[in-house]
Amino acid sequence: MDNIPKVKEAIAPLNPLVVQRYSATHRELKNLLSRLTPVDAYQRKRVKQICVSSNRASWGFNQPYIKLLEVSNEKGFRAKKEINVQDKDGHVSRKPLR
Repeated sequence: MDNIPKVKEAIAPLNPLVVQRYSATHRELKNLLSRLTPVDAYQRKRVKQICVSSNRASWGFNQPYIKLLEVSNEKGFRAKKEINVQDKDGHVSRKPLR
């Protein structure tokens, strides 16, 4: 919390020989003695696993999807594409369109 001006003012008159700073997100790096990244912690067996969370559903169909399959110049330009189509039951499948 030494990035807050009031904290800096409170620490300064103490004339400390050492100030320990522990944070995952230091805004200012001062006299860095040690750094433990998530990968370092895993390799040193300090943590069991590294978990990355996401707020995006990988199984959802709420993202637009279109894939160009084929383009031809017969009788004018035509393209065959594949898109996500939802039927009346709510089931979503990928179907080719001309």
